[in-house]
Amino acid sequence: KQTLAQTFGLRFVKEDQQMFEAILRDVFAGTCDNIAIPKGEASPTPDIRAAFVQQAEQGGFETHTAWVNKALQLYNLSQTYSTLIVAGPSAVGKTSLLSTLINTLSYQTPAAHIHKIVRVNPLSVGSLDKIFG
Repeated sequence: KQTLAQTFGLRFVKEDQQMFEAILRDVFAGTCDNIAIPKGEASPTPDIRAAFVQQAEQGGFETHTAWVNKALQLYNLSQTYSTLIVAGPSAVGKTSLLSTLINTLSYQTPAAHIHKIVRVNPLSVGSLDKIFG
């Protein structure tokens, strides 16, 4: 139940979170009723948060709470999935956020773990199945 809440809970808007919580309570009735879905703020180790803020400040970025939380949500998703797709309008900070997170993880994890950004031109791939699995 906790894994479902952490994996899917951050993806929902408030109304959908409430419905998802109700479904979890019904499906897992009588077991661990005190488990809650995270409400928009990721909860990785404090070391990652502090290291991310430090890397961001070194990169000249302002560390707004919403921006840091979005990076930590992305970090949490990266702990579940080996590949992530980040999409959005131009000039909103996707590359800055990803680069700062990659730098943070590179300094925080052993050398055996490789963190990198791979850009894919969706027009160069034959079918959507190849992109999304």
